[in-house]
Amino acid sequence: MWCELYFSCHGRLSRKQYWLASLPLVFLQIVAEILVGSEVELAFAAILSLLTAITGVVVTAKRLHDRDRSGWFMAIAAIPLLGAIWLLIEAGLLPGIRGPNRFGPDPREDAGAGGTASATAPV
Repeated sequence: MWCELYFSCHGRLSRKQYWLASLPLVFLQIVAEILVGSEVELAFAAILSLLTAITGVVVTAKRLHDRDRSGWFMAIAAIPLLGAIWLLIEAGLLPGIRGPNRFGPDPREDAGAGGTASATAPV
């Protein structure tokens, strides 16, 4: 379940699922920064930072899927300041599309139907 959440770009994540999946990534990135600052195990810090970046891209792509946008929309962040703010609003603040879309079923309906969570949703 966690491998699919963090390493598969298929499916959708609700805002709540997105923020819950992002919290451990933020924590791991802080740990990586502390390791780099202390010059202890730089190779481990680099691998941890790369892993965090990759999984962050995957989680954000799934959140954009819930907004019925391609994961490529993340490229908007390349626009200095404005792009990062726009991406934060799209991925973190705006609600997703109700009902199924081209990326899959509504994650809010999956979690509520029969009390079972989606394979892409953290429990």
